[in-house]
Amino acid sequence: MRSIHIIVPTEKESIVISVLQELGISFEKIVGKGTSMIILTVADEHVETVIDSIKKVGVGTLYGAYQVYNLEFAAQQPTELTPKPKTKRVSREEILSDIRSQAEFNRNYALACILAAILATLGLLTDNLVIIIASMIIAPLFGPILGTSLGIVLNIEDLWRESLKSEIIGLGSCVLTGFLFALLLPYTTPTHRILLVSQPTYVDIIFAVVAGVAAAISIISVASVTLVGVAIAASLVPPAVNIGIGLSFLMKGSPFAVSIIFGSTILLAINVLAINSMSILFFWLTGIKPGESIRKELIAKRAARQKLLAITLAFLVISTPIILSTISYYEERKIEDEIKTTIMSY
Repeated sequence: MRSIHIIVPTEKESIVISVLQELGISFEKIVGKGTSMIILTVADEHVETVIDSIKKVGVGTLYGAYQVYNLEFAAQQPTELTPKPKTKRVSREEILSDIRSQAEFNRNYALACILAAILATLGLLTDNLVIIIASMIIAPLFGPILGTSLGIVLNIEDLWRESLKSEIIGLGSCVLTGFLFALLLPYTTPTHRILLVSQPTYVDIIFAVVAGVAAAISIISVASVTLVGVAIAASLVPPAVNIGIGLSFLMKGSPFAVSIIFGSTILLAINVLAINSMSILFFWLTGIKPGESIRKELIAKRAARQKLLAITLAFLVISTPIILSTISYYEERKIEDEIKTTIMSY
């Protein structure tokens, strides 16, 4: 349940009231000196409909402002609009507000990425799963990933550019931290976890796809994002750190270095593309779009379609080696099963 406060000049009050009456929304009005405040209560899923309607008559862009508040309780029941949205979700403005604060690059974000990378490096080098999980908990990559996707869907260039910058710097700092720590620590050798991360399979692709959808769902429903953020970090932090560790092994002359770098790079690229493409697709299917005009909506759809196509093609190209190796693996298993069956029957 949400409360919407609309503050407009008194001479524009009738325009907003007529819009609300067309929607069938009951409201209260407070008239001040030169301005009027219109207060209404609606269900969560109707906030975006109301905001889109008042923005189309200029509120928040040409004159006046609006504010959305979360209500824990109200004696007055919220207005129910018809038809109801197919998907129950929070408004676009609330999603944008949450994402912008999480996707912004700042000192705390950079520090959290470095600390997460240090823990992931120690966990991979010591084959310690507990330390690796701890690194996923503090990694702040959730915001930039979804900020990039939401900026593409809504065609907000400054949002997706800032988010992409945060994403690249965050992953770059993970690679650099992994390289420096593995280079400075003595007696480092490839562990089971390091080799496991550098050998991606179809399971990793499925995991990244599910993580992308789960991340988008958590944002539109304002659910707890802690566990979903861990899933995102699990897809991105270990392979990024593993690239840096592989580079340090390359300098030390390890025979496993090239395969570690190549496999980890493939896994990181697949996870980034899968999470972004699935979250873009999910945002699109749930009806998140610009609300100012039909023209802006069409432009945003065209731009999102082009970027989604490019990301999907890149994802398919990079996934080809994993798909081929999976097919080869199952063919080998099939032959082994046939041999075992023949021997047992004999």
